[in-house]
Amino acid sequence: MMLMMLTPRILAQRFVRICCFACLLTFLPSVWLAANPQDEDQVHKYNVVLADGHTVPNHCSPAGEALRVIPCAVKPEIIPGNSENESRYLVIALIDCDDPEKAKYRIPVSRVKRIETLADPIHSPYEVEADTIEIDKCCRLRDFGFLGMHKLEVRGLIGYRAVDDETYQHKTANGFEPYPSSFINFDRGGSNLVLGVEAAGLWSLDEEHHFLLGPLLGIWPVDGAIFLPLAIHGRYSFQPNPDNTLLQPCCNTFYLYADLGLPFDTQTEAPVFGPDFDRQRYFYTLGVGHDWAWGCDMDFSLDLGIRTMNMPLPQIECCPDVQDDARHPYRKSTSVILRFGLSW
Repeated sequence: MMLMMLTPRILAQRFVRICCFACLLTFLPSVWLAANPQDEDQVHKYNVVLADGHTVPNHCSPAGEALRVIPCAVKPEIIPGNSENESRYLVIALIDCDDPEKAKYRIPVSRVKRIETLADPIHSPYEVEADTIEIDKCCRLRDFGFLGMHKLEVRGLIGYRAVDDETYQHKTANGFEPYPSSFINFDRGGSNLVLGVEAAGLWSLDEEHHFLLGPLLGIWPVDGAIFLPLAIHGRYSFQPNPDNTLLQPCCNTFYLYADLGLPFDTQTEAPVFGPDFDRQRYFYTLGVGHDWAWGCDMDFSLDLGIRTMNMPLPQIECCPDVQDDARHPYRKSTSVILRFGLSW
């Protein structure tokens, strides 16, 4: 009889009540947690398990009991070591303490057996062996190794110079004879676009490694010849020594650079040292850049500079009345150059 009395309407009403009750059971805990939020810094998420035979004292306990398993709310960070000191974990223990500094431990990596994460509704617990954790810190004080260099820079460059630069003309016995320029070409007419590759090896001039100096070599296919620049390259790094004691040190740095040198070639046959300053090959550059750390031993670098070049063009062959010392016209131009590449 009871089953016969359960009409479809009654069954639907009971189904709705059951669904409402289930929703209350589901959402009431969420509402309670929202009204009573927990401090993330006080949620037990990690355990640092020390190696067998190693403990640390609980500085916040009157009894001073020894801890072999240290509870943490924050994932331990690595403080890199050096030739004298071993790398250490900065562990912030989740213990009752009036002085937060007493809850911080700097534990040598060799004394940590593993780091455990506790289960939550999304992730299962897991363990990470201490010797498999990568040290993600800065190590900008590098020794490249070749002849004791402290830094090696390799750069590609692209530059732009104006079309209507009056120095794009040379003077013959018949007056000024222009060489028509275009956006990009590699003959004596020149181009707006200037391309090249450069490399510099640098040595530090001070203990903090702010100032570095060394030779720059390169190759520039420009103005009808293949030029091989040789220059003194100087650099000033604003942050060569990041503070590795910080949990998140900034491993990047801005820098300034400057070049002064001679562009050599084997095609124009112009003398290395000309008869006057207008017929003297040279170049100089001033710029600013930024290094982004790609790991511990390499940076990606990008810089922007202004470069002035006085370059000999191939000899004038058209006009026999041009004197010998005037057969090498020079092009003086100023370019905005963008350099990009790697630094070790």
